[in-house]
This record gives sequence, structure tokens and C-alpha cells, in this order.
Amino acid sequence: RLSALVIGIDHYKHSGDSFRDLTGCVADADAMFSYLTETLLVPPDQIINLRDEEATRERILLCVRAFAKDSRVNYGDPIFIYFAGYGSSTYAPKVWEPRGISGHVNMLLPHDFAPWTNDDRGAQGISMLTLTTLLCQLVQAKGDNITVILDASFSGTRTITDKLYPGLFTRAIALPKDYAIIPTIDRDLLTRGPDGRILNVVPERSGLFPFAILLAAAPLEDAHETDGRGWFTRALLWHLSDASFRVDTISATALIGRLPDLPQQRPCCVGLHVSRILFNGMVHGPNRTFSRMIMSADWGIGLDAGTANGVSKNARFDVYASPQETSRSIGSLLVTGVSVCSASMERLTSTGLALYCSPLAWAVQTHAGDAFDVPVAIQLDDSLVDILGHIAKEIAAPGNDRRLQLVDLHHHHELSMAYKDGRVVFQITDSFWRENGRSSLDYSVPATADAVYTVLQHAADFFFLLRNSHRYPLLAPLVRVRVYQVEERAAASETSGEQWRGAAAFERIGGHVNVSGIAVIPIDGHTSGKYGFRITSDHNAPLFVWVFLFDLDDLHIPIDLEHTEQLWEAVPSLMPYGKLEIGYGHGGNGDPLSFELADGLSADVSYLKVFVTEEYVDLSYIARPSPFTESVAPLPKPPTRGLHEAHLIAVVQKVTARERSESAPSDRRLRRTGSRSIRTSSGLHRSGL
Repeated sequence: RLSALVIGIDHYKHSGDSFRDLTGCVADADAMFSYLTETLLVPPDQIINLRDEEATRERILLCVRAFAKDSRVNYGDPIFIYFAGYGSSTYAPKVWEPRGISGHVNMLLPHDFAPWTNDDRGAQGISMLTLTTLLCQLVQAKGDNITVILDASFSGTRTITDKLYPGLFTRAIALPKDYAIIPTIDRDLLTRGPDGRILNVVPERSGLFPFAILLAAAPLEDAHETDGRGWFTRALLWHLSDASFRVDTISATALIGRLPDLPQQRPCCVGLHVSRILFNGMVHGPNRTFSRMIMSADWGIGLDAGTANGVSKNARFDVYASPQETSRSIGSLLVTGVSVCSASMERLTSTGLALYCSPLAWAVQTHAGDAFDVPVAIQLDDSLVDILGHIAKEIAAPGNDRRLQLVDLHHHHELSMAYKDGRVVFQITDSFWRENGRSSLDYSVPATADAVYTVLQHAADFFFLLRNSHRYPLLAPLVRVRVYQVEERAAASETSGEQWRGAAAFERIGGHVNVSGIAVIPIDGHTSGKYGFRITSDHNAPLFVWVFLFDLDDLHIPIDLEHTEQLWEAVPSLMPYGKLEIGYGHGGNGDPLSFELADGLSADVSYLKVFVTEEYVDLSYIARPSPFTESVAPLPKPPTRGLHEAHLIAVVQKVTARERSESAPSDRRLRRTGSRSIRTSSGLHRSGL
């Protein structure tokens, strides 16, 4: 029996000049409620919903306290709390033990929060100290099966909509420097020492909560929303509500690890129980199914389910003699190989011989396996039957390290394919791509097994490399990436007559154009201006930097900055506390980038991904050709599964000062003009594009 509190706040009582109302929190909370009731089948009367004016400080705290007194909630029952709204951070009062970073205390902001110092207790934020203290009391009363999801952040670096990207908000506000919390707030709840100081009973910065908290962003980062939805909640529900996903098979840590990389936003989780199955495995939903076992003297133990059912390598199953919830498990199995409709397995444990003697046995998944690189949805057509049969055999072939999942259109997917006039066409579901009016790729391939499978292999590599990086980075937060528009200098210096060449011929104009992980590139006519990058480090050691542009339009990954080993060692390009300028300045770092839109398009999207390492690692394998060129180069080996730290920036190109052409898109869109050779000051270089 799961009990839940779901909070979403768009409208704030005191919003105005200092901060604006949000647009996606109520929609996120409604989507979470739908997930609980429709996917997990939680009765609505077990869920408390608070929206906008209902979500006052007093009401939120009252509802959290109410769980402990609810006779319907038994000890050990799962309790779930979801919050979408603003967060903030301020200095802790002097009578409080210092909290968080630099003595700051983090707060969730209720509807009636006032962003100025005041004596109204109802107009205060809900400090994480108050919330975690309440939850610790709840643990004493009802057990530690508590999961909290917060789609808010506490840095407050930006609070308004970006003019170039309407609808972009951060879910944090920056409070005035003189803002002060009422020192005696929640005095009946918080523990005091002999000297009257508020004690930090559960250290927030240690993460030692006796429950699990999933956070939309890491410390000092912002949670974002665009197009009326929060990035974190949208990505989270993309996985949780999929028809093949089982919430009772995955931990909070593993779930966070499966989320795609978000621009300048790294979700994380804290707490003692983040490695435990969500809700302690007590919430199943309708996807808890018994799959029939296949026994064979020739090839051993198998399962009548495969990638189409969400089964992947290293998934774990419990085995039963009958497909009944009340039957007793007779053993556990591990998936060692998988095809579209079946899987091979090996024994983990067994309580008897029934597993091998009975011709009829059934299995239920208990732990999720490896994540898929790219789920591909198929619009069924008789013309695709033979092609799908070939792809299914390739997926199941020994030594195939690419994790393709073929699913129906109602499953969540990155890529879909359909038959049209003797060719196969493709669509992608990337949220920024869709927000800017794109859906279909402008390319298609002949309806042959080899041509289609080649595209799918490229897509598996492309989306794995785009969506994944190290989930708990140490270096990346110390590195900043800025995108600037640049302009050409005068041909010669008036004082010295010096001729400018290469990157030195360009200088930066204006401020950086990437805000909250999005760089908006205005397109005037058909082309943009020219752009360069500056990468700065606050780290005390040299770093190696690799820069790649992920082109969604043709699944192409060119290198924008690479390293080559010189003689016996690799030379870092980013010195301690240094900066690296690409496309402008005196460092000799090659030509700037420019972008071009084909006729008929008003916007396009690509991603810039910047990898950083302390030691030299050859990341040149990340570069991938497009599968849509006339002569496709041999497909590189699948990328290594080792993850590195990275920054991700969405590059959105938008028409500004020209009328949209009504002509059809051209066969090939030039995304950047000119050939480039980027060279660092240390002599490291890459080939032209």
C-alpha cells in the first residue's frame, strides 16, 4: 500500500519583479499523479495532491506530519513525496549549526513564500533541515521505506526567461543578500543543544538520510524547465512509465544512472537506501508479469521474453513452479544473452531440483539489467517483416555489444522507423528537437536489411555517447564552457601593421550566448554569425579536453577538439586555473564555427559535448560518421562502456530576420561552414571537418 504527497507550484503569491511564476510544475505534478494511479495503480484516495494556492507552508508541513498519524499506513509501507517548484538558498541564522556549503541552508519554497526578510512564519521557506527532521520522525513511526523526489534546485543563479529561448526557467531563485530566516522558525520541531543552538541531527551534506532523496540537480547546479515541463521529471517519467519498465526491479542509484545527460544539469540521489530497490520492492504495478521458462537439453535454460519485453543482459529473475503471486520462489537466474523474443539464462541460486525437473516453470524479473543504448519503435508493415527478422538475428548474434531494443510505437523510444515508398524513414524523439518543430530526419535508406541495420547500429552508438557520462563528476563542476559570437578583426593593426591570421583574426563580441545549458544561435538569412568557445578551469591540475558536436540531423559526431600524443607523452591543453579559447583570440585554435539552415527550416538542434579528464585518454573513438552518406565508412567498434565526465550544451539554431521559405529541405544540410583545423597552444590538433 503506497501513500503519496504530490506537490506542484507554478503560481506564487508574491511573484513579480524579483521572480516570475513557473509554467511546468503543475503539469509535472499532474503527470506524476497519473503515473502513480495509471501505471502503479495506486488508489487516488491514497494520494494527497497540492497545487498552487493549496501548497502553503502550513499545509505542506501538515501533510508530511499526517503520514505518521495515518492508521491506514502500516510500518514498512512505502511513502512517496514529490515536489516541483522553486528552491533557494540563504545563510543559516547564527543560532543554527552551519549547514550545506559555506554555512548556507537550502529551502523549498511554498506558494506563500515572501522573498524578503519578514516575521510572517507562513511566508518562510521550508528548510531542508525542517523537512529531513520531519522525515526522520516519520521513519520512527512508519519505517524507512520513504522516497522523496525534488524537482527544484537551490543555486538560484538565474530566475527569468531567456529572451532567445522563451519558456526557459530555472527552478531556483536568488534571494537578496540581506534576506534572513526567522531564527526561531520550527522551534517546536528542531532539536536544540544546551546553548540553545539548532542542531544538525542528520547532516545534509553527508547524505546519511535514513531514506532516499532523488534530486533534479547536483549542488550548485540549476533544475530547468522548457515547453511547460521540467527536464528532470520529464526524463524520469519517460523511463518509469514505459510499458516494459518495472519499478520493483531498480534502485534509485540505477534509475538516476539511466537518465539521459541533461544540459548543465546532473540529477543525483542521496540517502542510506539509494541502492535498495525503489519502494523496497513492494510496489509492482501492472507490469509485474510471469514469463514462461524454456527448458532445453541442448542449450539449457531460457526465457520466453526478450528485448521487446524490456529484458536485457544481466537482468535477474526469480523462478516459480506456477504463475501465482502466492507461489514460492524455487531459485534465481541471471540473463546471459538476449534476442528480441527470448533470452538465455544461468543459475544464481536454487532451493531444490524443481527448477530443472519441471517442464513448466515461470519467472518474474527482480532486478533490471543493462540499459539499452537506443530503443527503436517500429511502425509495423508487411514490407518490414524480413528486415526485422534479419535485425533480430543480428541483435542475438554472439559478440554483438550494441544494445538495440525493438519496441512497439506505444513504448518509449529514441528513434522510430517506418516503411514509405520502398524506403525506410526515421524520426527521433529528442525533446529539444521536438520543441523546435523537428521530428523526421531528412534522410531515408533503401528498404533492405543491411541498410536499415547500419543506421540502427550508428544510432545505438550515437545515443549512447550523447546520453551518457559519469553520473557523479568531480572535475566537470570545476570547468566552465562559454559560447561567444566572434567577429573578424581589421586586416592589419594600425600601429604595427601586423596581419591577423587564423583564430587571431577573430575577437569576442558581447557576452556568452549559452544560458542554462542552451546556446541559441540566431540565423539571419540562411547562415549564422561566427562562434567560438572558451573553456576555463578552476582545477589545480592540468586537464585534457575533447569537444564533439552531436548532429541530430544525420547522426554524425565530428571532433571539434582532439588530442594527439606527442612523442612519449600527451600534452594537456587546459592548464591549472587556465583557459582554452577555440575559434578566436591569440591561441591559434583554428577557425570559428558557423551554422546554416536549409530552405524550409526555421530551427535546428545539435549538442556540444565537452569531455574532461586528468590523465590522457584517447577519446577519438567517439567520432562517428553519418550512416546517410553515399559511401558509408566502415562502422567503428562499439564505444567503450567506461563513462567520462562531460558538459552538455544544446545548440539551438533559430531563424530571426528572414521570412521562412516554403521550399522543401535540401538533401543535405550544411551545419557548419568551412573546413577547420583546431590547434591548441601546446600543438595538439585535429583534422579538418
